[in-house]
Amino acid sequence: MLGKLLDTVIGGLIRNIPGGVGQRVRAAYWRRRFRSCGRVKIDEGVIFQYPEQIEMGNNVWIMPYSVLTAPAPEADKSVDGRSGGVLRIGNEVQVGAYNLINGTGGLSIGNCVTLSARVSIYSATHLPRNPDDPTQEVGSNGMVRHLPVFSKQGPISIGDGAWLGLHTAVICCNVGAQGFVTSGTILARDLPAGMQTKPDGSTRPRYADRGAS
Repeated sequence: MLGKLLDTVIGGLIRNIPGGVGQRVRAAYWRRRFRSCGRVKIDEGVIFQYPEQIEMGNNVWIMPYSVLTAPAPEADKSVDGRSGGVLRIGNEVQVGAYNLINGTGGLSIGNCVTLSARVSIYSATHLPRNPDDPTQEVGSNGMVRHLPVFSKQGPISIGDGAWLGLHTAVICCNVGAQGFVTSGTILARDLPAGMQTKPDGSTRPRYADRGAS
C-alpha cells in the first residue's frame, strides 16, 4: 500500500516536467512500472492507469496530455489468441496529443500505427438501453444507483500500419491493418484491412489498385 502511494506521488511530480529532461525522466520511471517497455518518449501531462498492465514496444511517442487506461489486473480477455488483460502498443507508434485510450476491455495497437490528435479509442462503453428490455428506463454512468446500468466491453485491436485521423473515435470495434479512419469519424463497426472510411459512412480502399490504368 505504501509503495503504491509513493509511486502515485512520484508519477504526479514528474508528469509536467517540460522538455527533453522531462521526457527522459518519465521514460526511466515508467519503464520500470510497465509490464514491458522499449524505447519511449513520454511528453508532459500524460496519465497512465494500471501501468502494470501496459506493454509498450520500441520507438513509441506518447504526446502531451493523453490518458491511457489499461484493464484492471484481474481482467482475463483474449486478443488475437493472446491474453487481452493488457493494453499492448507495438513498435514505431505515435499517440497524438489529447488522446483518450480506454483499454478496459483489452486493447492491442499494432506496429507503425498513427493516432492523430484528440483520438478516442474505447474497448468498453455504456449502452443506451437494456438489450433484453428496450422499454426499461436505465442509467448511463457508473454513479447512478437507482437505475440499472448496462455496458459492453471486449478486446479490440488496431492493426499494423493503421492511421486514425484527427478527432476520430473508435468504439468497441477493430481497425484492420493499413486501415485509415478519416478525420472526424465515429467508428462503431469493424473496418477491414486496407480500407478507408468516407464522410457518408461508407468505405473504399485506402490505396489505389496498382493494376489499374
